[in-house]
Amino acid sequence: MIKTLESKFETIDRGAYCGQKMPIGYVIDDQLTWERVWEATNISIPTDTLPEIDFTKEMVIGAYLGQTTSGGYSIEISNIVDRIDSLEVYLTEKAPAPGSMTTDGLTQPYHLVKTAKNDKNVVFIRKFE
Repeated sequence: MIKTLESKFETIDRGAYCGQKMPIGYVIDDQLTWERVWEATNISIPTDTLPEIDFTKEMVIGAYLGQTTSGGYSIEISNIVDRIDSLEVYLTEKAPAPGSMTTDGLTQPYHLVKTAKNDKNVVFIRKFE
């Protein structure tokens, strides 16, 4: 029997506009990296509040869809599963339905969550809807 455990996580921030133009996943386990990622994420809509993370107990996982040519796209960290040898982060990516009305303009959807600190290899698993 393979032991698995769904990990609890909490959304820190989620949106459609950020400074990340390429698709990428981040695992952040220190304050300096967190400050840099937060600043880059909030480059298009600056905010002055850096969420506090206790990196002795927690880590941040970020999922960035990359730049899209219209609204209607999103990315969500939908589940985190703690396996024997890895931490699986499940991403749900959505695109607008063909012919649907969307905003015209560039977007960069993202989702940031915090979860219990874990030293296992993190594997991002993408699902498209």
